[in-house]
Amino acid sequence: MKQKPTKKEHVVPRSYLKRFSTQKSEKLFEIGVVQNNRKHYISNITDVGYIKNYHDDDSAIDPKHWEAFFSQEIEPLYGNYLDHFIVKIKLTPDCSEIFTSEDKYNISKLIVSQWSRVPTFIEHYQKNMFPKILENTSEKIKSNIFQVSPVNEKYFGLIDNIKAEFAKEIDTKQLILSHIFDEHNFKRYIKLLGERSWNVYYNNSDIHFITSDNPVLMSNTSKKTNKLCDNGLANKNTYIFFPLSPRIAVEITPLNRGFLSGEITNRKIYLDSNKNKFIESKNQAISLQSYTHTFFPLDMYNQMFPNG
Repeated sequence: MKQKPTKKEHVVPRSYLKRFSTQKSEKLFEIGVVQNNRKHYISNITDVGYIKNYHDDDSAIDPKHWEAFFSQEIEPLYGNYLDHFIVKIKLTPDCSEIFTSEDKYNISKLIVSQWSRVPTFIEHYQKNMFPKILENTSEKIKSNIFQVSPVNEKYFGLIDNIKAEFAKEIDTKQLILSHIFDEHNFKRYIKLLGERSWNVYYNNSDIHFITSDNPVLMSNTSKKTNKLCDNGLANKNTYIFFPLSPRIAVEITPLNRGFLSGEITNRKIYLDSNKNKFIESKNQAISLQSYTHTFFPLDMYNQMFPNG
């Protein structure tokens, strides 16, 4: 029987959220949820972290082709590969080298895709970046025409009209996804991340890492800001922090500029309760940048809300 296309298009995969959840039965994985309005509850991971038909491309033969791409190319990495990577982290002595080139490649794929598929990024790009790109393109066309023949300045109004109509008709979400996941661009972003300094944190504190529906934390090491306009995959000053589980998080920094680790790179860094302030600062930043929901491991959630 042909499987029905899903309407629940997860902006954070269930295979990722499963690592922060507690398994109650074969199909029930419970996780603590706190909304931006501070409403809180316990939910099955199937019922959170999604927006109906969010990545649909109505102009394509297969409107669900982005969901197929994510499910085939990205989400399997959250399974067996990440299982083996986490086991390797647990068995590796503290401060030992940890990342292979394969690890960096696979985790970079997860980071690039997770950073780019969420509404926080897409809506920022639609509102702030796309109009600038369109305006710059329009001005370049005008400049080229004027250099050929100044009398053709009368066509500038026509160009502005075309620009306005294009802005109305174009599906910018599909344009953004197509740009990021173009084979050449996708590999370029992965390569850029792989060339930076990497560390992995093993959290043995009594405070777990949390996550959200916008879980890749970026901050600008020069401007000291988390604003999207100051950060990006290709920005050489961007610091990246990505929790893979309640106990494991990856840090990618500009070369030799790790916030906590200093000059140490490509290492496992052990965190105990002496580093609670660092853990809390990352959790707070991830919660603040969430789109609508922050997710907590169930035991941590129950400590926060003992009365339900």
